Amino acid sequence: MNVDHKDAKFVDYLYANESSNDALLVEIKTPETKLIGSKYRKGVYKPSSDISGSVIQVLDYRRELSKNIHTITSGTEHTIDVFSPRCVIIAGNLEKELDDGKKRKSFELFRTNLKDVEIVTFDELFKKAETLATLFNLKWNKNKT
Repeated sequence: MNVDHKDAKFVDYLYANESSNDALLVEIKTPETKLIGSKYRKGVYKPSSDISGSVIQVLDYRRELSKNIHTITSGTEHTIDVFSPRCVIIAGNLEKELDDGKKRKSFELFRTNLKDVEIVTFDELFKKAETLATLFNLKWNKNKT
């Protein structure tokens, strides 16, 4: 990014890990983002263009952050290190879209083999929040407005 904001790229959220101060980049899409594309071969589906594009997008953000970290943080009180920044993409709805074993298998093969990018779906994120709430005996009344 330069001074006139031309060709500016911004990740949705940038965090620093409390213990290592290493960067974490979070890119948020929508719950409607498609996870799986068309069938590629018998029993195998390719990732959607939205998901593969999001992976490239967040990796490009990470690359730019690594190259420009000193410029980005210069003159601020923020310190972020870039040892090996992790990237997280929040997108789609696993339960809604991956309605058969072949689609689920293809998606899991794709996302579990990404080296530096974690893909979490909105329904998984909400389930994790519910699990944490249960573990800490927090109660949420769904009928309450």
